[in-house]
Amino acid sequence: MDKKEMRNLFDGDCSPAEEQAAGRWLAEHAETKEADELLYALLRETKPATADAEGAFRRVCRRLGIAPKSSAWRLVGRWTMRAAACLLLPVAALAFYLYGEAQRPGEWFEAYAPYGKTLRVVLPDGSEVVINSGSKLIYPDRFGPDRRQVFLAGEGYATIAKDPGRPFVMSAGEVDVRVLGTKFNLKSYAEDSEVEVTLVEGSVEMETKLGGDDRIVRLRPGELVKLDKRTGSTETFDVPTDTYRPVVCGGGLFFMDKRFDEIVAYLEKRFDVKINVADRALAERRFIASFVNGESLDEMLASFNADEAMRIRREGRIVNITKR
Repeated sequence: MDKKEMRNLFDGDCSPAEEQAAGRWLAEHAETKEADELLYALLRETKPATADAEGAFRRVCRRLGIAPKSSAWRLVGRWTMRAAACLLLPVAALAFYLYGEAQRPGEWFEAYAPYGKTLRVVLPDGSEVVINSGSKLIYPDRFGPDRRQVFLAGEGYATIAKDPGRPFVMSAGEVDVRVLGTKFNLKSYAEDSEVEVTLVEGSVEMETKLGGDDRIVRLRPGELVKLDKRTGSTETFDVPTDTYRPVVCGGGLFFMDKRFDEIVAYLEKRFDVKINVADRALAERRFIASFVNGESLDEMLASFNADEAMRIRREGRIVNITKR
C-alpha cells in the first residue's frame, strides 16, 4: 500500500474492491510503524478544511462507535474530516469502518497471544477461536445483521456457531474464509510464504485476494489447502481429522509439507526463542510432522534431526543449527 493508493481511498477515488483491499491492509498492519508513517504523511499534506469540519469529525466518530473528546478536537479542528479520522482513530478501527461498514460495530477488541502462549477467545455469537503464539484476533462487541466479520493475523482454530442467516467471515491478508457453522484452522503469518486453511467439520469457502484474480476454493472435511502468496497457486492435501483435531484442539503442532525455515519461525513463536539456521539446504528441507504430547523444543528439534544431518547447539534462548 503506497501513499497514492491511500490518498485515493480517503478522497473517495477508488473502486469498492480497492477500498476493501485497503481495509484489509490496514487491519493487517494495525499499530505498525509502516501504517503510522503512511497515515501521518497523508495528514501533513492535508489542506485546512473549509466546511463544517467539527461536525463532520463528530459524525465519523459516531459511525465508528467512539466518543470524540473536546481536547482531541482542539488538536485537529483545522484539518479535514478524513485527516482527523486518520490522526485520532486506531488504524484497526478505521480499517473495520472501511472494510465492514455494514456491521456498524459499537466497539472492536484486540486479542493477542504472546510468544510461548495460546489464547481462547469467545465471540459475541458464542463462537470460539483459539489463537496461537504470536497471533492477533480483532473482533466486535456485537455482529451486524448480515454477517459476522473478524480479522486474524497469525493462526487460529475456530469453532463457529451455526447461523444460516449470517455467514461468518474470517479475513487474514490474502484470504477470506466464509462459513455458516463449522470447525476450521487458518494459518496466515505475515512472514510465511503460504496461507493454510484446514477444515475439520462442515464446509468453508476460501476466497483468495492475489493479483486482482479473486478465486474461491471450497473445502471438504479433512482437506488442507495451501495458498502460495507469491504465485497465487493453491494445493490441496488430505489430512486425517482424527489425528488433526486433537493436535489443534489440544494446543499441539501440525506441519504439512512445510519448509524447515518456516517451521523454525513457528517454533520461535511457540517457545519464545531465537533459532538460527545457517545452511540454506537445511532451511529448504520440507517435513510432515505432528506433536500432540506436549513435546519440548529440544524434543521437536531432535525429531526433525532423525537423520542426524544437523548439528544443533543451544545456549539459553538461542539455538544455532548448522549442517553436520
